[in-house]
Amino acid sequence: MGSGASAGSSVEYPRDKESIIDKLSSFRKNEPVAFEEVMAAVHKQSRCAFQPDFPNVVVNDVAPVDEEQKAAFHQKYLNKEYHKEDRERGKNSVKIQYIRWDWAVHNISTYVNVLRVAGHEDTNIQAMFDGRPMCWKAQAIWDEFRAALGVLEVQIETEMGWDAVQFVHCGSSVPGFSQNPFKGLRDLPSKVTDPNKSDVDICILGNGVNDHFTKLEDEIQKDLAHTMSISHYPSTSCQYTRGMRFGLQPTLEGFSKCIHDFHKTWSAKLPGGLQITFAEEDSGIPPWEIYIQTIKKA
Repeated sequence: MGSGASAGSSVEYPRDKESIIDKLSSFRKNEPVAFEEVMAAVHKQSRCAFQPDFPNVVVNDVAPVDEEQKAAFHQKYLNKEYHKEDRERGKNSVKIQYIRWDWAVHNISTYVNVLRVAGHEDTNIQAMFDGRPMCWKAQAIWDEFRAALGVLEVQIETEMGWDAVQFVHCGSSVPGFSQNPFKGLRDLPSKVTDPNKSDVDICILGNGVNDHFTKLEDEIQKDLAHTMSISHYPSTSCQYTRGMRFGLQPTLEGFSKCIHDFHKTWSAKLPGGLQITFAEEDSGIPPWEIYIQTIKKA
C-alpha cells in the first residue's frame, strides 16, 4: 500500500479499483495464509453492522415539511402500488434495490420526512437509524427479543450442531422501506413499512446450514410422503454478489425443537408474526439489513 509509512504517519491507499485489486491479488498469491487471515478478520469486523448503514443523522435537527406542502410531498414520495407483472423490475431487481438505497443515503433529510409524512414519530425514526427496526415500537420488547435470541443461539448450537450462529434482521422495518422491486415507485424508497402489519423477518446464520439443508433436501426427495418442503430464496449480499437463504414449509416442527418453540412463542407476541429463514454463516448482508446484537445472560 503506501510506501515509507511508519508509526504515527498516515498510510496512503490507492483510490482506483484496479490498483486495489492488483495489490490484493499479489498479497493473496505471495502470502495465501496471511491473506485468508486478513479477509476473515475483515469479514468478522463487518458483522458488527448492528444498524443500517445510513449516514449519521439527528432526526430532531431535520426541518419538517410545511403543512401546506404535505399533500404534494406525500403524492411525490409515497406509493403502495404493487407492480407484480413488471418484468423489467424483476430483471433489474438488485439494481433497483441499490438505486433506492443510494437515494435514501444521499437524500437523508428528505427521507426522514418521507417517514414522518408516512406517520412515524421522530423517536421511532431515530431508533431505526440507531438500530432498532421499526416493527419494534418499544425498547423493552426489542430487548426481550434480543435476550431470547441470546438463549436460542446456545440452544441451536447444541441441538443442530451448528457453530458461529448469528441472527440477521431483514425486511422493510430495518431501513423503513420495502426493497421489494415490485412495490412502490421504481427508483425511490416509497413503500414505507407499517409496524402494525409488517412481520418480523430474521435469518438464522450458522456454520453447517448449507450441509444440513442439502441432506434434508435429499431426504425429502427420497421420501414422497415427506410433509416438509424447502424454499430457496436468492438474496442480495452486496451489489455484485448473491447468497441463498432457505425457508421451510409448512412448519418448523420436526426440523428443530428449539427453533420451532421460539417461532411459536414469538409469532403469538408479534402483530405481523415472525418469519424465519436460514443461511450459511459466511453469507454477507446488504447495507439495509443488520446483524442482531443479542443479549446474553451473565
